[in-house]
Amino acid sequence: MNQGRIKMTLAACVAIFALAASVIALRTLVVRHAQKSNKRQHKSHLSTLPAPQPADDIPLSAFAAMPTNQRGIDCSEDARGGDLVCLAKQVSYIGRYYSSTNPVKTLSRPEGLAISKHGMRILVFFQNGARSRRSFSADLGERNGAAVWNEAHAVGQPPNTAIYFCVDYPAPQTDIDGYILPYFEHITRGMENARKAWVRRHKNQAAGSYSPGIYAGPPVIQAIIADPKRTLPPHPFVWLAMPPLWKKLGESAEYSHYLKDRKWTSWQIRVAEICHRNDYSKIGFPCDEDEMGKAANGSFVLR
Repeated sequence: MNQGRIKMTLAACVAIFALAASVIALRTLVVRHAQKSNKRQHKSHLSTLPAPQPADDIPLSAFAAMPTNQRGIDCSEDARGGDLVCLAKQVSYIGRYYSSTNPVKTLSRPEGLAISKHGMRILVFFQNGARSRRSFSADLGERNGAAVWNEAHAVGQPPNTAIYFCVDYPAPQTDIDGYILPYFEHITRGMENARKAWVRRHKNQAAGSYSPGIYAGPPVIQAIIADPKRTLPPHPFVWLAMPPLWKKLGESAEYSHYLKDRKWTSWQIRVAEICHRNDYSKIGFPCDEDEMGKAANGSFVLR
């Protein structure tokens, strides 16, 4: 009698487990079906959305309408990762970086030769952070000046061409006076010290100098140019920065006046994922679209 009850109990347990497994399997099928349905609906929804809008109010047609010799881009990735043949049909120059803290974004000689081979010029920026006052001081200006001279010389950048030093945030006046101005006052000294050290090591072989420029918003640019202690050239190369987060600054009368006077070398139009519209679809990397304000912008080609 006990054995019969045990067998019945075991059979009931087996039946319960089988039923539970069936329920779980059915639920899994329902969930998968719902996920597939949601994906189809999401794709359908995306197809009806308008094209992505630029980060500011400048229409996309503004960039396309510029003469090709005024168009440029800047990017923090190796430009060889994109289609340089396609890009060369759209822009006349590419902005790239030197950095002693982020070698991944740094221009190399092979990359520079590839850009030049495709008929585009190169503009370079130096940026180690540069998004807060912690990136600026007299000591850092001298050290960064030396570091960037060595990087530029190793790449083969021609003498007397520009290197734009970045101030990549809308700095308040206290930061400008206490940190950024001392930084720019000592850049030239650092670059010259590095040049002289190289000449000594190479038994007085010739080595050229580079022209330090400014990448910043109007308040910083104006303060540096007006600084009586500045060591930059009398008419330095100027890149008028305008990242999307600076929109309030961009709407200011000061910014509009500075832009209207065209005292700038180049202007950052907007941040955009180039490569998802029109002929940019083949380029293959994110970048900023820029306008060249003056023919003399310190750009160069490598040979």
